[in-house]
Amino acid sequence: LIPPQIQQVLERVRHGADAMPRSQLETVLLQNLAPNWQDQLQTFEWDPIAAASIGQVHRGKLKTEAGGTDVVLKVQYPGVADSISSDVDNLMRLVRTTSMLPKGLYVENAVEVAKKELALECDYTYEAKAQLRYRDLVKACGDAHLNVPDVHLPLCGKRVL
Repeated sequence: LIPPQIQQVLERVRHGADAMPRSQLETVLLQNLAPNWQDQLQTFEWDPIAAASIGQVHRGKLKTEAGGTDVVLKVQYPGVADSISSDVDNLMRLVRTTSMLPKGLYVENAVEVAKKELALECDYTYEAKAQLRYRDLVKACGDAHLNVPDVHLPLCGKRVL
Protein backbone atom coordinates (compact mmCIF):
# COMPACT_ATOMS: atom_id res chain seq x y z
CA LEU A 1 0.00 0.00 0.00
CA ILE A 2 2.76 2.44 0.91
CA PRO A 3 5.36 3.31 -1.72
CA PRO A 4 8.84 1.88 -0.92
CA GLN A 5 10.41 5.34 -0.50
CA ILE A 6 7.89 6.28 2.18
CA GLN A 7 8.28 2.87 3.86
CA GLN A 8 12.02 3.51 4.15
CA VAL A 9 11.47 6.91 5.76
CA LEU A 10 8.92 5.50 8.24
CA GLU A 11 11.26 2.61 9.08
CA ARG A 12 14.12 5.04 9.82
CA VAL A 13 11.83 7.03 12.12
CA ARG A 14 10.71 3.85 13.90
CA HIS A 15 14.29 2.72 14.53
CA GLY A 16 15.49 6.18 15.51
CA ALA A 17 13.85 6.30 18.94
CA ASP A 18 16.29 7.89 21.35
CA ALA A 19 16.27 7.82 25.13
CA MET A 20 15.10 10.92 26.97
CA PRO A 21 17.80 12.89 28.74
CA ARG A 22 17.61 12.29 32.50
CA SER A 23 16.46 15.86 33.23
CA GLN A 24 13.53 15.46 30.83
CA LEU A 25 12.70 12.04 32.29
CA GLU A 26 12.71 13.48 35.81
CA THR A 27 10.35 16.25 34.68
CA VAL A 28 7.87 13.79 33.15
CA LEU A 29 7.97 11.61 36.28
CA LEU A 30 7.44 14.58 38.61
CA GLN A 31 4.59 15.95 36.45
CA ASN A 32 2.79 12.60 36.56
CA LEU A 33 3.61 11.07 39.93
CA ALA A 34 3.73 12.19 43.55
CA PRO A 35 6.86 14.17 44.49
CA ASN A 36 8.06 11.26 46.65
CA TRP A 37 7.49 8.60 43.98
CA GLN A 38 10.99 7.18 44.44
CA ASP A 39 10.24 6.40 48.10
CA GLN A 40 8.07 3.50 46.85
CA LEU A 41 11.04 1.89 45.09
CA GLN A 42 14.10 0.05 46.29
CA THR A 43 15.74 0.65 42.93
CA PHE A 44 15.06 2.53 39.72
CA GLU A 45 17.18 2.34 36.58
CA TRP A 46 17.47 5.75 34.92
CA ASP A 47 18.71 4.15 31.70
CA PRO A 48 15.79 2.67 29.74
CA ILE A 49 15.66 -1.03 28.97
CA ALA A 50 13.56 -0.31 25.88
CA ALA A 51 12.57 2.68 23.76
CA ALA A 52 10.00 3.09 21.02
CA SER A 53 8.21 5.80 19.10
CA ILE A 54 6.07 7.15 21.95
CA GLY A 55 8.08 6.36 25.05
CA GLN A 56 10.56 4.24 26.92
CA VAL A 57 10.58 1.62 29.67
CA HIS A 58 12.56 1.63 32.92
CA ARG A 59 13.20 -1.22 35.35
CA GLY A 60 12.64 -0.84 39.07
CA LYS A 61 11.93 -2.76 42.24
CA LEU A 62 9.10 -1.93 44.63
CA LYS A 63 9.81 -1.82 48.35
CA THR A 64 7.97 -4.75 49.89
CA GLU A 65 8.23 -6.85 53.03
CA ALA A 66 9.20 -9.83 50.87
CA GLY A 67 12.31 -8.08 49.58
CA GLY A 68 11.00 -6.22 46.56
CA THR A 69 8.83 -6.81 43.53
CA ASP A 70 10.23 -6.26 40.06
CA VAL A 71 8.36 -3.60 38.08
CA VAL A 72 8.72 -1.61 34.90
CA LEU A 73 7.62 1.97 34.31
CA LYS A 74 6.52 3.02 30.84
CA VAL A 75 7.22 6.73 30.40
CA GLN A 76 5.80 8.67 27.46
CA TYR A 77 7.93 11.20 25.60
CA PRO A 78 6.75 14.78 26.18
CA GLY A 79 4.49 16.15 23.46
CA VAL A 80 3.48 12.81 21.94
CA ALA A 81 -0.16 13.03 22.98
CA ASP A 82 -0.37 16.65 21.87
CA SER A 83 0.86 15.88 18.36
CA ILE A 84 -1.53 13.04 17.48
CA SER A 85 -4.14 15.07 15.65
CA SER A 86 -1.62 16.92 13.50
CA ASP A 87 0.34 13.70 12.85
CA VAL A 88 -2.78 11.93 11.58
CA ASP A 89 -3.66 14.97 9.46
CA ASN A 90 -0.15 14.95 7.97
CA LEU A 91 -0.40 11.22 7.25
CA MET A 92 -3.69 11.79 5.45
CA ARG A 93 -2.09 14.56 3.37
CA LEU A 94 0.64 12.10 2.44
CA VAL A 95 -1.91 9.43 1.56
CA ARG A 96 -3.91 11.84 -0.60
CA THR A 97 -0.79 13.24 -2.28
CA THR A 98 0.44 9.78 -3.23
CA SER A 99 -3.03 8.76 -4.50
CA MET A 100 -2.95 5.67 -2.31
CA LEU A 101 -6.71 5.82 -1.74
CA PRO A 102 -9.16 5.12 -4.55
CA LYS A 103 -11.19 8.10 -5.78
CA GLY A 104 -14.54 8.37 -4.04
CA LEU A 105 -13.35 6.70 -0.82
CA TYR A 106 -14.26 8.97 2.06
CA VAL A 107 -12.17 8.28 5.15
CA GLU A 108 -12.95 11.34 7.26
CA ASN A 109 -14.98 9.38 9.83
CA ALA A 110 -12.32 6.69 10.08
CA VAL A 111 -9.66 9.36 10.56
CA GLU A 112 -11.62 10.96 13.41
CA VAL A 113 -12.04 7.55 15.07
CA ALA A 114 -8.31 6.90 14.63
CA LYS A 115 -7.49 10.22 16.33
CA LYS A 116 -9.69 9.32 19.30
CA GLU A 117 -8.26 5.81 19.58
CA LEU A 118 -4.67 7.08 19.38
CA ALA A 119 -5.41 9.69 22.04
CA LEU A 120 -6.64 6.88 24.31
CA GLU A 121 -3.42 4.95 23.59
CA CYS A 122 -1.49 7.90 24.99
CA ASP A 123 -3.62 8.11 28.15
CA TYR A 124 -1.80 5.78 30.54
CA THR A 125 -4.42 6.33 33.27
CA TYR A 126 -6.98 4.85 30.90
CA GLU A 127 -4.56 2.06 29.98
CA ALA A 128 -3.93 1.22 33.65
CA LYS A 129 -7.66 0.85 34.30
CA ALA A 130 -8.10 -1.22 31.15
CA GLN A 131 -5.20 -3.50 32.12
CA LEU A 132 -6.63 -4.03 35.61
CA ARG A 133 -10.04 -4.84 34.11
CA TYR A 134 -8.46 -7.26 31.63
CA ARG A 135 -6.46 -8.85 34.46
CA ASP A 136 -9.70 -9.47 36.38
CA LEU A 137 -11.34 -11.01 33.31
CA VAL A 138 -8.37 -13.30 32.67
CA LYS A 139 -8.27 -14.37 36.33
CA ALA A 140 -11.99 -15.17 36.15
CA CYS A 141 -11.27 -17.58 33.28
CA GLY A 142 -9.20 -19.68 35.64
CA ASP A 143 -6.56 -20.52 33.03
CA ALA A 144 -3.23 -20.91 34.86
CA HIS A 145 -1.35 -20.41 31.57
CA LEU A 146 -2.53 -16.81 31.20
CA ASN A 147 -1.07 -13.97 33.22
CA VAL A 148 -1.68 -10.24 32.97
CA PRO A 149 0.77 -8.14 35.00
CA ASP A 150 -0.60 -6.19 37.94
CA VAL A 151 -0.61 -2.38 37.92
CA HIS A 152 0.79 -0.41 40.85
CA LEU A 153 -1.52 2.61 40.67
CA PRO A 154 0.56 4.90 42.94
CA LEU A 155 3.24 4.81 40.22
CA CYS A 156 0.81 5.61 37.40
CA GLY A 157 -0.19 8.89 35.82
CA LYS A 158 -1.48 10.22 32.53
CA ARG A 159 1.97 9.75 30.93
CA VAL A 160 3.51 7.08 33.22
CA LEU A 161 2.39 3.44 33.65
